Amino acid sequence: MIDNELVVKILQKTTALLEIVGENPFRAKSFAIAAQNIASFPESLESYVTKGIKPNIPGVGAGIWKEIVELFKENTFQPMQEVLKILPPELPELLNVPGIGPKKIQQLWIQAQITSPKELLQACYENKLLNIKGFGEKSQKNIQRALEFYLANQGFYHLHTAYALWDSFAQKFPYPVFPVGELRRFCPTIQQIEGLTKLNQTIDFQLDNWILNVQNDDFADFFSLDKQHHIRIYKSSSETFYKSYFLLTGSQIHIEAVLKETELNFQSEEEIYQANGFTFVPPECREGIGELENTEQKVAHLIDKKDVVGIFHAHTTWSDGANSLSEMVDACQKNGYHYLGISDHSQSAFYANGLSIGRVTAQQEEIRSINQKLTDFTVFSGIESDILPSGELDYPEEILKTFDFVIASIHSSFNMNAEEATRRLIKAIENPYTRILGHPTGRLLLIRSGYPIHHQYIIDACAANHVAIELNCNPYRLDIDWTWIPYMAEKNVLCVLSPDAHSLKGIQDIHWGVQVARKGMLAAEQCVNCWNTEEVRIWLTNK
Repeated sequence: MIDNELVVKILQKTTALLEIVGENPFRAKSFAIAAQNIASFPESLESYVTKGIKPNIPGVGAGIWKEIVELFKENTFQPMQEVLKILPPELPELLNVPGIGPKKIQQLWIQAQITSPKELLQACYENKLLNIKGFGEKSQKNIQRALEFYLANQGFYHLHTAYALWDSFAQKFPYPVFPVGELRRFCPTIQQIEGLTKLNQTIDFQLDNWILNVQNDDFADFFSLDKQHHIRIYKSSSETFYKSYFLLTGSQIHIEAVLKETELNFQSEEEIYQANGFTFVPPECREGIGELENTEQKVAHLIDKKDVVGIFHAHTTWSDGANSLSEMVDACQKNGYHYLGISDHSQSAFYANGLSIGRVTAQQEEIRSINQKLTDFTVFSGIESDILPSGELDYPEEILKTFDFVIASIHSSFNMNAEEATRRLIKAIENPYTRILGHPTGRLLLIRSGYPIHHQYIIDACAANHVAIELNCNPYRLDIDWTWIPYMAEKNVLCVLSPDAHSLKGIQDIHWGVQVARKGMLAAEQCVNCWNTEEVRIWLTNK
């Protein structure tokens, strides 16, 4: 599905590819400007394409708009295809590796004839980068580390990407088909997209954009036309469907712990658990890490999307968000939320238009003005304050105390060992104005592993200082990792589900956070977002 976000990504990639080949810099800049302005355009480009009208977007002239129209209609972006023909096939893949930009890729290609991630990794192992101007021992080590992580995670999908592929496929499949495996368990990253259908006959139909590659009595494999994506569909009779559904969903540890009676056919998954002496476990939780202990109590309190009544951690055009404060408030109201905690970037985040002290005051005045007009919705004034290398927050006390809440996050100086990172985080946690610890490891799933931390020490410090921990719902983060939710519960540390929304669409990421939080059996009462406005107000004022 092509939407504004995909158009922006394609324009950005085209910009980068043009920079690699050293094409006319003005052409590359024109695509970059178009991408930037489309990213903040509030309306759907598709609606303009359908109507045959060019939208009034700065930087999107007739030429670029013509190519965008072709993208929607023909599923191809000609300027990008033209430059791809010039480059070695695997060279653009280097753009996916953190720390390697277009200019460096151009150097590696022209000066060292390196044309793929594997060739670059081999060059790092052989110290060949030291012979290229601008590459030193430290940069070579960082590139090697990033490449090793990148190559080790090839073949995995982000959760939201896997579901988008699945939904597209399932809509085309002519019979009811249900996700299983990692997909049904909402694992943060997905290695294999799998489904199950009540069909035990030969599959003899073709699907748009999918090729039937292999099939046998148990399953059929489909590949996308570009061979980049693979979906396996298992087949089952109606009689054995629920047993197959159970067996194909849970981890092996969970399955072996539950299923003692293997001969019977069942009419539901609930019947499987009952027959084996267990309370039903929701599919997200079937990981084999304690979900079968006190299950009835845990399931009774398990968080659900409908329990979430408010949002924390949202960015606006005051810093690097795509939408205004008023637009974000309006979107939250339309989604049925009762409050919104605004937390734009702080002054150290110059890369994200962070708020100077003067702009903090101006934003808080706008928040007060909005709150005066609202009767059934509240905007809480917060900030995502950078944790400096010293562990200090980047505003003086007289500014920090003006916020309703402070999210303390690390956004720079990631090159730390576990002891250094843990000390830095604990120093910030001990700041009396820190209310929420943001994305504790700084990880970006399948992109970078984040800095190592001693999770237990961090959670213990949050317990001692009455600081909540964010589960960042952005599907590229999902940080804190869900496996630490049980220890947070043991230590009575509250969780805040934060979409880290930088646009109206980003608000919807709360969905992924809820599903992943359920894996750790997060109780609704342990999640601040499930409290009503007055309960939140009391919590914010009584640290």
